[in-house]
Amino acid sequence: MEGNMVSRDDRVLHILKILNKHPRISVKRLIELTGESASTMRRDLIVLEQSGKVKRTFGMVSLLENTNIEFASPFRYRTHVEEKKVICRLLARRVIKDNQALFIDPSTTTAYLPNYLSERQNVKVITDNLQFAIAARDCLKTKNSGII
Repeated sequence: MEGNMVSRDDRVLHILKILNKHPRISVKRLIELTGESASTMRRDLIVLEQSGKVKRTFGMVSLLENTNIEFASPFRYRTHVEEKKVICRLLARRVIKDNQALFIDPSTTTAYLPNYLSERQNVKVITDNLQFAIAARDCLKTKNSGII
C-alpha cells in the first residue's frame, strides 16, 4: 500500500498489519513498505506508541503484546471486516426472524448488519447506533419494519 493514504486510521492499520508480520522492524524499512514520508511515519508511530501498541527505540519499532487498549470506532470499523460480515450474514439468516424486535448496540460489528436485513419483514430495531440507523433506514423502510 504505497503512496499517500487518505486517513491516519488507514495508515495506522497498514502499519499494524506490517508489524503483525514483522514484530520488530526498522523505521526506515517501515517507511519503504508503506511509502509514507518520515514525518508522517513519525506521527503515526507516536499515535501507536501513545495507545500502547508499539515501542519505539533507536530507529526501530516493536509491536507490543496485546493490551486492553481500545481504538476509536472509525479505526475498529476497518478491522476484521470480512469476519464481521460473516457474523452479520449468519445472524440475519439463522437468528433474526420476521416479526421480531431487536436491540442493536453501538458495536462496529453490527454496523454491517443492515445489508443483510433486507430479507426480513416487520422487524423493529431499537438502537443508539447512529451509523446503524442511517444504514438500515432504507432497507427496513419498505418491509413494514422500522428503527426506533
